[in-house]
Amino acid sequence: MADERLEDASDIPTFKEQGVDLVVDKVFLWAFPADTPDDIVTAFTKAMGKAVDSEEYQAEIKKSWLNPVYLNPEEASKKLSEVEAEYVELNKLTGGK
Repeated sequence: MADERLEDASDIPTFKEQGVDLVVDKVFLWAFPADTPDDIVTAFTKAMGKAVDSEEYQAEIKKSWLNPVYLNPEEASKKLSEVEAEYVELNKLTGGK
């Protein structure tokens, strides 16, 4: 349900190419309680960025046809707000069903 064809499955058309106007952006994330000390959040944030950027991780995750993108806390918060807005709109379009 990606916006573009997957690199390793380029012969498989997207939903949109098949006439279904649907793109689903999967979001996987780690979150902390609001009162988590900044030094813990910072250390974890740096470690996640390093892990996602590693060649070993990229090679392993590619087997699952996922294309992970590291987002820092501010970017992740913005992304979640965008996804939430999309779901709110979808809920309106479907009459909340």
